[in-house]
Amino acid sequence: MTLLAERALDAGVEASSNEGETQDRAGRILTYVDEFIRSEVNASDGTSSNDGMDAFLLDYRPGGNSFYASANFKVFAQIDCDFIELESDESSIGYRMEPGEERSEFKTRTLDLSDTESLVIVSDGILDQKGGAKGLSLGRRRLLNLLEGAIIKDSSPPRLDGAFLMSSIEDYQGDEEQRDDMTLIVLSLSK
Repeated sequence: MTLLAERALDAGVEASSNEGETQDRAGRILTYVDEFIRSEVNASDGTSSNDGMDAFLLDYRPGGNSFYASANFKVFAQIDCDFIELESDESSIGYRMEPGEERSEFKTRTLDLSDTESLVIVSDGILDQKGGAKGLSLGRRRLLNLLEGAIIKDSSPPRLDGAFLMSSIEDYQGDEEQRDDMTLIVLSLSK
């Protein structure tokens, strides 16, 4: 799936560049990737495959508004010591469509990063990971608590300690089996 996703993203970036620089480019790229994967892998009802993915695409523009599109990916913006969850489309990319289901159009959203210290991008594998004393999924609320605990407050501006965060997630998982891929990306934004 990784190689197909790379091909689809390359083709989506190229196709969107032919349409010129616009503020809705991120969403158009994800929509193109969705159509590409469906046509390459999941076009036929008779096929046994039903591959797809979640994705986050950031059109970073220093000094001004940036733009992003998110296909079922959780992204949190760190502003000082707080975290705000960014909006995301609930649809994933590429999976076979059910009869009567409409094609997804991924929305491009504006993102003012002027006060943002970092973006934390997490896959559903982290949120769905079981652990803790009761064997419950980590979930959004527990993840936010771990994020807040990983802030180095004595630095200016406060910064996120990614290694501490990963260690905290592993501690929560404990002896529970890993259920899915676990992706955590911290993008530190320089001021």
